[in-house]
Amino acid sequence: MLLRPGSAGPDTVTDHVEVLGAAIAQVPARFRGRIMVRVDGAGASHELIDHLLKLASPRRKVLFTCGWMITPADEDAIRLLPGSAWKPGVDQDGNPEEDKHVAEITHLMSRAGKWPEGLRWIVRRTKPSRRHAGNLTAYEKATGWRYSIICTSIPATGIPGVPGSHHSRENRRHLMRAGGAYILGEKLRSAAPDIQAALSRQGRYRQVAGNMHVKEVRVDDAGDRMVICYNPEAATRDAAIRGQLITQLTGMIEGTDTLSATDRARLSGVISAKDGLKKFLKTTTSGLLRIDTARIRAEQRLDGKFLLRCGDARISAEDIALGYKQLLEVERGWRDMKQIIDLRPVCHHLEDRIRAHVTLCWLALLLIRITETATGQTWNHLRAELQRIHLGTFAGDHGTFTHRTQLTASHKHILKALDLAEPPLVISAAPATP
Repeated sequence: MLLRPGSAGPDTVTDHVEVLGAAIAQVPARFRGRIMVRVDGAGASHELIDHLLKLASPRRKVLFTCGWMITPADEDAIRLLPGSAWKPGVDQDGNPEEDKHVAEITHLMSRAGKWPEGLRWIVRRTKPSRRHAGNLTAYEKATGWRYSIICTSIPATGIPGVPGSHHSRENRRHLMRAGGAYILGEKLRSAAPDIQAALSRQGRYRQVAGNMHVKEVRVDDAGDRMVICYNPEAATRDAAIRGQLITQLTGMIEGTDTLSATDRARLSGVISAKDGLKKFLKTTTSGLLRIDTARIRAEQRLDGKFLLRCGDARISAEDIALGYKQLLEVERGWRDMKQIIDLRPVCHHLEDRIRAHVTLCWLALLLIRITETATGQTWNHLRAELQRIHLGTFAGDHGTFTHRTQLTASHKHILKALDLAEPPLVISAAPATP
């Protein structure tokens, strides 16, 4: 992490090079012979890519992937791709992912000639979610896909010695050989045999902390331990959300049997753009729209659960679950600082001011966490409740006074949990002047 002035741009090459150098320096020397670098779209500059290419030497192999800002010229290249060029996307375990496809467009890129030889451009398309709907280009709206492109130096044959590049199992084995331990969150809906085997194992859950219940299961993947975590409150919440989605979907497809095949296909296309609804919709062989009851039963078995994989035999199942939960709390903290506290880039040029700004934001986050822990409620709910307390100023012939609204039972409960006294009913009063 590099402390920068608030006015620094996201594509400042000198900063990228400095952070990259510091990151590589943290890697033990014996592991620097093969380095894989991943950069987002801000790093798609000639200077940084040239620097990455120069890092490679006869004694060190450096490969990279870099995000890419799509221009109309790039969309023209995508437009030229034949349908057969698109291949199914796969997850880290090599399992196909529905509604995700990839293709190489290096030979169609008009901008490729301006970049060093040996680079490749890979395009990926996915079905857009609701939060992406407002940011789609005209071409994406017309095709019904959301596109992203990466620039990479990885050859078409992949990374030598690592089948499938970024392959999850290979990465885990490498970590274990290096003496490292890991805790990984797995996709419950993955078709990987070891995931399905772990979920099918019988056994009793053991309560470890609060609403957290854990069950350790053994699979045939030597050296890995699988821990299934279950939260009853989350299960209730998942079931309620699913019920709302099914009710909404039922209303959308009700009476569609009388529609034409074209109208039903058009409605199916609308639903397919809604992630929450499309997974519960199925189309019969005769083209009728129905609720997928088998998918509902499958989702019910996953309510309130998440699956963890650990490579350390010394850590207890309880510590695995609580360690991963702490990671989630850290991620939530960063999200809250950006969304709730509204931490945004600021134009401080002096280091003392930058540190003061970040420290104040961290103290605000600490205050939020203390409040949530003491009351057992989320900050969003607490803020909504406390904002209902209003202060009114009243003026009359005899003077002016400031009076607050009456506290509700919820307000009193919050103040009591925080060990705070109720604010006075009358804040100030001043007699009228002659």
